[in-house]
Amino acid sequence: MFDHLKKTLITAAVAGVSAGLLTTTAIAADPYAPYKGTTLVVNFPAHPHYDAVMKVIPKFTEETGIKVEVDQLQYLAMRQKQSLELTKPKGDYDLLAYVVFSKADYVPAGQVEPLGPFFMNPKLADPSYDPEDLVTGYVQNIGVAGGKKGYLPGPTGALYGIPFGSETSVLGYRKDIFEKHNLKVPETYDEMLDLACKIPELEPGMGGLTSRGASGHQTSHAYLLHLAPLGGRFYDDQWNPT
Repeated sequence: MFDHLKKTLITAAVAGVSAGLLTTTAIAADPYAPYKGTTLVVNFPAHPHYDAVMKVIPKFTEETGIKVEVDQLQYLAMRQKQSLELTKPKGDYDLLAYVVFSKADYVPAGQVEPLGPFFMNPKLADPSYDPEDLVTGYVQNIGVAGGKKGYLPGPTGALYGIPFGSETSVLGYRKDIFEKHNLKVPETYDEMLDLACKIPELEPGMGGLTSRGASGHQTSHAYLLHLAPLGGRFYDDQWNPT
């Protein structure tokens, strides 16, 4: 493995950052020549976003001569394996995808590399790569740490990852119940909270709101999506329980 990739590079953009890290200026006749025969070991989840990456890896190897070994794991198993690898003196992974909340652990522990030096190195950065193509909110949320509370973005933050895929929450509702009681589909969290309290009164025995729950962080994750927009917090800015 070439020296500048000895430390594990942590990013949410396996394909995009691989291209950004392993390409150089168009001036060189063969920018990949120094790295031909190199093998990168990458880790990302078993997920449709990354299934798409698997389809382009052979083309990447064909064009660069760089081989890619993929350790693709189920979501929760991926987190456990990453935690193990990142605490080793020398882990197996050169590049990996992380879930947004993982940066709160990886960055303070010094287990991730800031990406700025790679993008500033003309021997490594692809001049055609345009970061303006990325959605700013995703970059700040997923990739930047070192700001407020340490793990949030801010003026003192640095870039540790680039978004490759994102998910969102979708509101579903019982059309028959809404029509029966002439209810308006909520457009704000306040309206949703009001309806969630009202529906059990209109339909005895029926819950006002349900969200996904499973073993693991999903049990609380969906709940937190509603808590924060409604002004709820577990801790204040000084980490005092609220």
